[in-house]
Amino acid sequence: MSDATQTRVYEEGNYGLKVFPLNSDGTYGTGYAVEGTVNVDITFSRTRTNTPADDVVDYLNRTSPEKGEGTITLIGLKLSDYQKLYNNIIDTNGVIVGGRTNQSKRLGVIFYNTKNYEEGSSTNMFVLPNVTFELPNLSTTTIAEDDTTIRAFELSVTANPMNFTYNSGANKDRYTWAVVNSVDNSTIWNNVKDTVYVPESTISQL
Repeated sequence: MSDATQTRVYEEGNYGLKVFPLNSDGTYGTGYAVEGTVNVDITFSRTRTNTPADDVVDYLNRTSPEKGEGTITLIGLKLSDYQKLYNNIIDTNGVIVGGRTNQSKRLGVIFYNTKNYEEGSSTNMFVLPNVTFELPNLSTTTIAEDDTTIRAFELSVTANPMNFTYNSGANKDRYTWAVVNSVDNSTIWNNVKDTVYVPESTISQL
């Protein structure tokens, strides 16, 4: 069922955050689930610059690749979560150590939400193919009702462009995000729903 036949569409919840190590050859390693997803807030933008041409009358309009910057907020991070999100984060004694050099790690990221409409619901899988995380700020919140102190981990993230090919490899392009829907993309959903989707890739049809 496409959006054209759906009414009163709204989305709810974010869940199922999973990260995949991005290898130097552009492939991805095994995915790792990070629990406790609360909020995802990333803004995508491009920058445009007008460069004077040789005749100083015309201008060459150059547009940078699309890039995303924002935050992903989690409740609770385990030792293993830190190890999957950052390099050089654990010392020889197993202690989490922030501020060391080269702690950025390139990752593919996916997460989900539920898309609701009068006729039913579907699942969106959001794909960020090339992400780096910054270490979270030290921040805790006390819940007044029961004096419980919780720590929300607001991780600053940068979503970078990723190359892909199409027309059997004859052409190249870049993408920064993708959304795969369980209904709109039902023919490929079961084969891509737990992976970092690559545009124009060859996928076995159901």
